Amino acid sequence: FSAVPRFLGLIAGWLFLLSLYQFFPDREHRRQVLLLVLLSVGIEAAFGLVQYYLLTPGNWLGYDAKQNLPYGIFQQPNVMATFMTTGVTLSLYLLLDLHGAEQKWYKSTLCYSVAFAASLVTLKLGSRTGLLTLLAGPAILTLFFFKEKKQILVQWWLVLICAFLVGGAVPPLETGLQKTSQEISHGSPRLAIYRECLSMIWERPWLGWGYGDFPYQYLHHYSVSLKEGRAVPGSPENLLHPHNELLFWWVEGGIAPVLGIGLTIWAWLKNVSSRGWKQGGELSVLFLPIWTHLMLEYPFYHSLAHWVVFLVLLWWVDEECGSLAAKEFRYGFALRTLAIILSGITVVFMITTLRTTSLVVRYEKSKTIEHLRDLGQVVNPGPWGMQIQAYGMINRFAQALMEKDRAGIESYLSWAAKAARQRPNRKLYATMAEGYAALGEKEKMNELIEQMKEYYPLPHGQKGQS
Repeated sequence: FSAVPRFLGLIAGWLFLLSLYQFFPDREHRRQVLLLVLLSVGIEAAFGLVQYYLLTPGNWLGYDAKQNLPYGIFQQPNVMATFMTTGVTLSLYLLLDLHGAEQKWYKSTLCYSVAFAASLVTLKLGSRTGLLTLLAGPAILTLFFFKEKKQILVQWWLVLICAFLVGGAVPPLETGLQKTSQEISHGSPRLAIYRECLSMIWERPWLGWGYGDFPYQYLHHYSVSLKEGRAVPGSPENLLHPHNELLFWWVEGGIAPVLGIGLTIWAWLKNVSSRGWKQGGELSVLFLPIWTHLMLEYPFYHSLAHWVVFLVLLWWVDEECGSLAAKEFRYGFALRTLAIILSGITVVFMITTLRTTSLVVRYEKSKTIEHLRDLGQVVNPGPWGMQIQAYGMINRFAQALMEKDRAGIESYLSWAAKAARQRPNRKLYATMAEGYAALGEKEKMNELIEQMKEYYPLPHGQKGQS
């Protein structure tokens, strides 16, 4: 069941993409959609700059001004960096795409402003992936258009240089914990992760290990490989994703999803190549930041905004390549009714999810029984369902231990055994061992402790690099 949200996201994305095809028949209106995407990047960049330059420790937003990595609303620096570099590449693409009367002053101003602000934020984030795509995408576009649009390109690169100069010259109000060169260049755990995933694929290449079962299967497989000397040390604990989207689908689903992804990429490349190498190349560059991030991490699972932007860019490329054919749909009333119903459900879901998130954050800050009771009354657990259930079960388990309630302890152990299959972690196994000890079942306790040592060979606090 843990894979269900992923498939629902795919279906929702397909419906969103399908809806885009129904609107914006002329190119100017479609370009305005891209300008809206660029505006959203600008707003996020402005928020990131406020975080970095203006917020101090103890601020009401809860931003960590000591570490001072301006992650915006995404709570993760690399996800923010990808959003920024996508906007930077898009800003140059739109400047090069605007012609004559279409090049209104406010459009050009938006493009240059976003290029400046987003580049500055990316520099402060220190993301290697972000810095790579920040320069690679615009550099490729420059190669395509240098002879035709030299003036625009020179102006745009001057803005980028100014952003780097300002970034180096203007310090924040609060000096954060800057990354040292040793921290930036430390060994990556990806080698251990990728090697183990390839080993898992080698064992089950056709059917995979089961959708939604990656965390448990990887932990078990890696611990066995490490014990037998076949694995590379350094994989992080509690890995939920192999930091590569293709490996993720192949490990869980086998060859079928990989073939589906391969066919999709082949159809897209065929579509883009129909416009010639130059236009096809410039359209492909728009995807470079997100594609690069997908091969190194998992941005779509951190941020819905990245998924939406990716689909908008895909729609733009399809429209630019002119490969779409119109088909008449006779059941217009049914489609409109369904659209209204789905829109209403989406709005209600989003509002209730925001409410749930606020309650979860409030409980995590206070850890009081009153706020825990509030979590038990949420209408829509959304992505917090397992976390809310865990908070409740751990609290009841603590009470059962104090009251020596055997039924309560057994109830927790039953839940924990199922939870360990979905999201295994060291603390969960430790509480299970504590529960068996309280029940006097020493044999099961010792068995679980040995299993913990096998799954988590490093001492607590030395969890490998993540």
